[in-house]
Amino acid sequence: MFGTVFLFIPTFIYLSVSKLKSKNWAVIALISIPINGFGLALTVQKRELSELKQSGLITTGIIIEKSKAPRRYVNDWQVKSIFQINNEQVITEWRPDFENNLTTGDSIKIIYLPKFPKVNRLNKELK
Repeated sequence: MFGTVFLFIPTFIYLSVSKLKSKNWAVIALISIPINGFGLALTVQKRELSELKQSGLITTGIIIEKSKAPRRYVNDWQVKSIFQINNEQVITEWRPDFENNLTTGDSIKIIYLPKFPKVNRLNKELK
């Protein structure tokens, strides 16, 4: 899927536009590539959230790391946690801690997809 979006589509656009010999079409093609990627990211995120709400399971995880979010001029914090499913440990991606009330070692509820536990969120993100 990602290969199609980031390899095939840009190549197709470039080859199509290069035949037109027009600079306007080349600019449009170059601008459309990041727009397509951004749109795909939003679509995937929306689908993940929908699936988590429909068929996600809740488990308890532990915060293993906390850091300041890498954004300028914002006091956001982020946490990384770990949980165990079928004797396999899953480490989450960095998730936001908007209230800044979590610390390393805290227990937290995590919702995940049973078929693919790497798709997960902190339970409070879905409320």
